[in-house]
Amino acid sequence: MKIVSPSQPDELAPTQRAPAAAPSETGPSFGEVLEQAAGPSSPPTSGAPAIRPISRPPHLTASCPVAQQGVARQVAAGLDALDAYRNALADPRTSLREVADLLSDLEHAQQALGEGVADLAEHHPLRQIGEQASTVIIAEKARFDGGIYS
Repeated sequence: MKIVSPSQPDELAPTQRAPAAAPSETGPSFGEVLEQAAGPSSPPTSGAPAIRPISRPPHLTASCPVAQQGVARQVAAGLDALDAYRNALADPRTSLREVADLLSDLEHAQQALGEGVADLAEHHPLRQIGEQASTVIIAEKARFDGGIYS
């Protein structure tokens, strides 16, 4: 790019470009290249696609022992109680008495969780979720008893 001073107005005109060369006719057209890349088209099949079975990891296909099903229900009940408690705290129309009732439900769920997850292996996912829910319940009880929500 040439830098010109404003004192030379005749050089400020844009330079003329040479016209672009016409595409050469020696190569294939775009459509031909696209068809070659896509490959030969096969006629569409009218039947339904083949259904492949879902392969699940072995720990999910084995039937859960009855004890684990009970713990899973306890964990789900504890999480549902925590969710109800959270919704009550978020609702400004909920009184502290209603929150206290929900907290008592949480304490019962926490006790059931503590008993249920104790029999599971240390790194079992249900045990980890149950212990985390139990910890949150204990923390929420301490917050409520400490007067944070008053």
